[in-house]
Parts: sequence; structure tokens; C-alpha cells
Amino acid sequence: MTVLTDLLAQALPVDDDAGRFTGSPRAFAALLIGGFLVAIAGHVVRSRPLVALGIAVICAAVATPVLIALWA
Repeated sequence: MTVLTDLLAQALPVDDDAGRFTGSPRAFAALLIGGFLVAIAGHVVRSRPLVALGIAVICAAVATPVLIALWA
């Protein structure tokens, strides 16, 4: 678990003094929009795995900033 924590600490910009996330939310917004587009495409072509992948990407886009805030 410490390896994952160390990798996240190096990859994500967090203000050391206050423990707040200081990065741009654009990456998370792009993931969220991409997840919606993948899920919509899955509905159009009637592919359950594609819909599930889109939902998983949406959940990851929402959960990542929440987990960063909780760990900080």
C-alpha cells in the first residue's frame, strides 16, 4: 500500500502545507465526459461491456478526487 501512496504522492499535485489538491480538474472532467461518451456509444451499439466500461470510467473520474481529498 505504501508503494501506491508514494506513486500517488509523486504523480498528483498536493499542497504540502494544507494537504489540498492543487491540480487542474480538467483531467477529471475529461475522464467524466469520456466515460459518458463511451457509455452512450455502448448503448447505441447495444454492447453491455462498453456500457460497463463507460460506467467504470465515470465512477473512477468521480472517486479519484474524493479519495485524494480524504487521504490528504
